[in-house]
Amino acid sequence: MEKNLAGSMKNEMPDYTWKIILVGNKKVGKTSISNRFCNDTFEEEYKSSQEVQFARKNIKIEGTEKTA
Repeated sequence: MEKNLAGSMKNEMPDYTWKIILVGNKKVGKTSISNRFCNDTFEEEYKSSQEVQFARKNIKIEGTEKTA
């Protein structure tokens, strides 16, 4: 079963990878933008943080499937 899982995961690897970095002053909405895009969530109050945050989102675009 593990071989099938590994094979199916290989087929789902993305064709392209983009990295987006949000940089800006405190309390301008960087976390809100990231959370809305990646998690489709919004919270009105956030605690200010001075750390790096990572988020990931996989997007499948219609009409871009690989053909053998």
